[in-house]
Amino acid sequence: MPIKTLTIPANLTIIHVGLGPAGQRNFALPGLKPAKSSGKNQLYTVSIDTHFSASHRLIGYSGPCESLHGHTWKVRVTIQAEQLDEIGITVDFKTLNVIIQSVVQKLDHHHINDIPPFDTINPTAENLAGYLYRSIRGKMPDSVSVSEVTVWESDRYAVSYSE
Repeated sequence: MPIKTLTIPANLTIIHVGLGPAGQRNFALPGLKPAKSSGKNQLYTVSIDTHFSASHRLIGYSGPCESLHGHTWKVRVTIQAEQLDEIGITVDFKTLNVIIQSVVQKLDHHHINDIPPFDTINPTAENLAGYLYRSIRGKMPDSVSVSEVTVWESDRYAVSYSE
């Protein structure tokens, strides 16, 4: 594979050696390593936002939300990591997005009440946030943990879930 050298400000040279598996960045940084801890606890927090469109109805709710209606739901997944990998990232954003989309796409353009577990529990924003949290947490690499999932059913109303 040909090696390309790119000089950036501050006279730091980055040698591009290509793309790794699944298109990951793969750079050789001569003498550059991830920042070392100051000895105190360190925690990196990363958030990814996405959205999906789906209908639902709230069973037993006294008001208009008892009728069939839809939302463009916004979802924010926040993960935590205590360490960076050898190139200085917690986990690749693309990897996180694939995991999140594998769960969210099961809801997109569907009637949520028909999808387990919402065929037996009310598809409230609260229950949806908990479902997304647990579903996404189960797919994350060991190096990170899900700290919170926030679900917006509109620009004004959101619910966050964490354990």
